Amino acid sequence: MEKKILRAVMDVTGITEEQMKSSIVGYDVSRARAMYYYLCNEKKLILSIVGDMVNRSANAVSKGVSSFRELISRNKRYADLLNEAKMVLLGLGMEEQKDWMHYNGQDYIYIRGRKYSIHDVSSRYFGGGYMGMIDDEFVLYSDNKEQAVRKLLMLVEN
Repeated sequence: MEKKILRAVMDVTGITEEQMKSSIVGYDVSRARAMYYYLCNEKKLILSIVGDMVNRSANAVSKGVSSFRELISRNKRYADLLNEAKMVLLGLGMEEQKDWMHYNGQDYIYIRGRKYSIHDVSSRYFGGGYMGMIDDEFVLYSDNKEQAVRKLLMLVEN
């Protein structure tokens, strides 16, 4: 998903992938990176992975999201470029696509821009337990992993 967002930003800004990943700090390049961060943040992607795509830290991504939010509130050109990038993403079918991701031993699935996951919260004192999350917010609990997955899938369909 990060690659698709990066490609959409490059398409509308004219900045190359090499420029996005380089240490160039020019005005247009840094704003293109910030747009990429902003769009990834809207999709609730993991900041460290977003940063890794362009050789930056999660902290840089977080700061970039804030600065881009401020920028589009006062700069029509970049607000328009952001809307163009969103249209490119819609054209790529991002709203209907399902993307799987594995990070730090955890599996996530992104469906229509929302992140779904099941977390094992079992302990030796309380036994087995599984927590269902949507966009990192608790939505369900079950003692059985299969039941947790089924319940989460029912929420995905709604």
